[in-house]
Amino acid sequence: MKTCAFSGPWSRADGCLSPPVPPKGCAAGRSRWRASRPPSRLAEVLDTEIAALEADIRAAVRACRETAARAARIETLPGIGPATCAVLISDLPELRRLRAGQIAALGGLAPHTRQSGAWRGRSFISGGRKPVRGALYTAATSTALRGSSRFARHYKSLRARGKPH
Repeated sequence: MKTCAFSGPWSRADGCLSPPVPPKGCAAGRSRWRASRPPSRLAEVLDTEIAALEADIRAAVRACRETAARAARIETLPGIGPATCAVLISDLPELRRLRAGQIAALGGLAPHTRQSGAWRGRSFISGGRKPVRGALYTAATSTALRGSSRFARHYKSLRARGKPH
């Protein structure tokens, strides 16, 4: 006879583990998991944790004089804030050592044209470091949609016509 090394609601008679099965007709089997905190309290907890993480990131950037100087230079660019700056510093250590085209390729922003012989396909961006691409995309769209640029005017006209975002 096999003895179960694990005893509890997840144990089976044969010694394997499996989730407990509720009895037939039990509402527990049909219910979905619910958060133990109401959504507003959960949002407050997450906001507090995010603020603490952002403070840790700022402290890590300020801890090194060279990194702090690089961050100060990067943050002078339009649309680049502390979050984007931290991503660039952490995920692109080659930032000062490579040329612009090489950095664009590392960030996944350099266009690649799919072609073979005389056939030319479409250009697309791919590869690279996804966190860098995402951070720069967010910074670019937030900057482009502010102010009186052509993009901002187009965005505002779409919003006026009822586009959600």
